[in-house]
Amino acid sequence: MAYEFNGSVLNWSGITFGINSFSEDGGQRPEIDITTSTDSRRKSLAGLAAPQTLNFGFVYAGERTSLVNSLEGCTASTLNFSVRNNCGASSLISDELFYLMSYDLSGDLDGPVTGSLSLMKQ
Repeated sequence: MAYEFNGSVLNWSGITFGINSFSEDGGQRPEIDITTSTDSRRKSLAGLAAPQTLNFGFVYAGERTSLVNSLEGCTASTLNFSVRNNCGASSLISDELFYLMSYDLSGDLDGPVTGSLSLMKQ
């Protein structure tokens, strides 16, 4: 059984997480200076866009040991992220490949595991 907050569920690498926070980052382009000594004004171009990264805060209903083993054993997997609103469930991300960048776990001795995941799109 997965914990659900407002119906938000994340499935990644065969693991189901109850999601309590979510952020998305990506698309920033660095500014590349192409000014030469003959230019009277500074010139620049946009560089390549950064890859999309997703950060999730979660609650996990299973054992910590099995979660760590699953996370350590998989570096990339498809991601399915869905939320439920008044009109029913809607999928925000479906069957897209993401790499595990980092994770953080915490929890009480007799409570569920809480933590965060950082994933990067291929």
